[in-house]
Amino acid sequence: MSQGDGGLLYSWSTHRVGAYLHALELALPRIDEGGALASVMEHCSYCGLSLARVGGAYQILLATSWKILLATSQDILLTTS
Repeated sequence: MSQGDGGLLYSWSTHRVGAYLHALELALPRIDEGGALASVMEHCSYCGLSLARVGGAYQILLATSWKILLATSQDILLTTS
């Protein structure tokens, strides 16, 4: 392992977070009810907190995905409130 690669944990977490964010970007536009949205948000928080324990906080990367979802689906949130 070279000094510049960041180690195995960094490589693994970077790959998994990238895959998770990609799956999230594909799934978010298909959410059509507030309960499902709340469940996804809870899961994202749980995963983010779990990775943060080992120094892999990625919640800031979720901001773009959530902004897009909330901007395009305000009607979902309003009808289920």
